[in-house]
Amino acid sequence: MVALASGGPAGPDGQSVHIWAGSAGAIAATTGSRLIIEDDAVAYLQFLTPNNVVPGIFFGDPEAADIGGILYRHSDNALRVKVGGSIILNYSGGAFAFQEATTISTTTGDITLDPSGNIIVSDGVNLRLGSTGDLGLALRTSSLAADEELANVIEGTSNHQGVAANSLIVGNITDDGDIMFLVSDGGNSVEMIKMTAATAELSMGWGALKIGFGADLAAITRPATVTATAAAIITELINVGIFTA
Repeated sequence: MVALASGGPAGPDGQSVHIWAGSAGAIAATTGSRLIIEDDAVAYLQFLTPNNVVPGIFFGDPEAADIGGILYRHSDNALRVKVGGSIILNYSGGAFAFQEATTISTTTGDITLDPSGNIIVSDGVNLRLGSTGDLGLALRTSSLAADEELANVIEGTSNHQGVAANSLIVGNITDDGDIMFLVSDGGNSVEMIKMTAATAELSMGWGALKIGFGADLAAITRPATVTATAAAIITELINVGIFTA
């Protein structure tokens, strides 16, 4: 043990370098600590280097002397984290960049995003929902031809119209997976739109259905859905007075 101050206490096992400038109180260093810095005020560990080098702290084992580490790169003022021998995280001003596919999870509780601004997903990047990414949303930056597939959003031998650039595309790639939109009516969820995959049908409204334009909105109550075949839609528009027979 080396105490680099007069009157400094011994380390926890007598085999430490203890840099002591004042008592931190009734506390002892953890067993196995080899470098202890203690003061009765603020204590820092500082590295002073030229600005063209990358200082840091490395963690090693018999297989690799730098298997892990925390480094600071002065050339672009980036804090970097090394795990398993590779840089896996690069943090610089305004950019938190993982260097590999990454899962963010908790062992309990939720993950909450609470930005002061917006949450932005870049153009051309798919947003996927479900453990296997069954539901995909994509803001397509270029046009998509009719029946063209789009990875993780449109699969198999597809059947669809073409869309222009900067179109939002939503696809459920679960076999016979439906898509439903509901609203809350006094605390009770009410189906408004359902897309049924097995029958290739679009249904509008399970309870109160309203069809119309602006102030001319008319309301009817139906016990079942309105199936979006051409004949069914025309019939319903006639029923509510938007079209005439």
